[in-house]
Amino acid sequence: MKVCYKTKKLAVLAANEKKQVKEMGALCAKIFAKRLMTMHAAENMKELILMPGRFHELKGERAGQWACDLEHPLRLIFCPQKEGAAVREIENADTIEIIELMIMEICDYH
Repeated sequence: MKVCYKTKKLAVLAANEKKQVKEMGALCAKIFAKRLMTMHAAENMKELILMPGRFHELKGERAGQWACDLEHPLRLIFCPQKEGAAVREIENADTIEIIELMIMEICDYH
């Protein structure tokens, strides 16, 4: 899948392992790098959902966003994109058409 970033700071973080370790710690940086590799390796959302990392859709105020686990309690928040625009709701049949993700933030939303 194609992965893009909401902010330049996130793009720089994703590209710089030393910065990841400095900002998140070694374990979280390792998991973050794994999740990004998983996202790039998946061909579409249908495949991504089945991969390790607990990729799951969020609800309530975060409807339209998805998350995957990093080091507890942090989550990697992203939005599926279709033709450059965010996809608010995904029907199971549509997951195969989603081939782009926008990384939004790393946070503890609980």
